Amino acid sequence: MPNSQEYPEEIWGIEDPRLTFVPELQQYAVTYTSYSRGGPGVSLALTKDFRTFERYGVIMPPDDKDSALLPRRINGYWALIHRPMTTLGSHMWISYSPDLTHWGRHRLMLEARRGANLSLDKDSRIEGRVQIGEGVELIDSLVRGPVVIGDGTRLENAFVGPYTSIGERCTLVSCEMENSIVLADSEIRDIPLRIDGSLIGRNVRIVKTDFKPKAYRFMLGDNSEVGIT
Repeated sequence: MPNSQEYPEEIWGIEDPRLTFVPELQQYAVTYTSYSRGGPGVSLALTKDFRTFERYGVIMPPDDKDSALLPRRINGYWALIHRPMTTLGSHMWISYSPDLTHWGRHRLMLEARRGANLSLDKDSRIEGRVQIGEGVELIDSLVRGPVVIGDGTRLENAFVGPYTSIGERCTLVSCEMENSIVLADSEIRDIPLRIDGSLIGRNVRIVKTDFKPKAYRFMLGDNSEVGIT
């Protein structure tokens, strides 16, 4: 479970655990994505029974995710595969550590291709470090990284700004967003002001109604529906 009091990098939750049994330690290593206002980072914990955990905290700072620890040392060093978002793009890297705490010798392993079947019209632009999934559609939209967009998401007349993560199969139409997380299968339409610093759960629907407040800040659970006036 997230522990944002002792580990503030988990203030917006954790996801995507990758399990590796490490024979030398006789424990399971769990690498996972921890979310904070600074973006997604890679955290590490060890466990023998999945009831108690020895947390190492962040081992790769934002923006970084999709990590996995190899089960045995290579020439005396632990090895971690991960995907940082850098000025070179969102590629797969490998890093090494003598003690699971201090990491270095970072090496590019595999370059990522831009999202397969990406649909990008002539009025749309992608700027900066952007990780795009398969089947993403952009219509008259601007995406300014660092940003992560999941498979099958559609943006129309939208702005997605830095430090935003949008899950799979989302729809954003006529809205602006930055510094936010939107989980899978959510829909946001016709919002007149920019959404900033928000966490939106799965299968959430946010639509415009008549009343116009000065700002929006959302902390919504799964399967929510919000009407905005």
